[in-house]
Amino acid sequence: MNLEVLKELLSFADIQSLSVTDCKVISIDIDFENIDQAVKGDNRIEFLQGDSNKVEAIFLKETISEIVYPILLIADTHINTIGILEYFHNNIFKEGDYFIIEDTNIDYNNACYDVWRKTLDEKTCIAKLENLHNKIIRLISWLKEKKDVYLVEIQYVDPFGIINASKNWNSVIKKI
Repeated sequence: MNLEVLKELLSFADIQSLSVTDCKVISIDIDFENIDQAVKGDNRIEFLQGDSNKVEAIFLKETISEIVYPILLIADTHINTIGILEYFHNNIFKEGDYFIIEDTNIDYNNACYDVWRKTLDEKTCIAKLENLHNKIIRLISWLKEKKDVYLVEIQYVDPFGIINASKNWNSVIKKI
């Protein structure tokens, strides 16, 4: 888990603390080796170890029963994104819950390609970019299947009209 992710977790915990008295940030990672002890000791953040390909093994019935609602799921994963959403849809999400899917801005992803080429081989760069583009396509398809259940919260993603202001295009989603 890199330093930027740890900073984000602390930021989320701080923001939640300002508006919600009973809240918890839950972070999932396959490897706990690099978690800073100061962050690990923050009782507002819970770390769950697991593989995103086996989300059902991470969120067991006992874990789900302890979740404080409403929830905001931020999926910054590049594997099994739709599997994670489907599991949350069927087992965890309730009306009023939100999720954000990271890295859905095609222009941003294309720009990253040039950065990746500085340190990675061409084949790896192409695979990363294709994976991100496929994630966007699968997300759009999943949302179309569930168009009566979820909506894009335009107030959070389109503050300047049709151009989204983040690297997460049309990806702040609310269960209705």
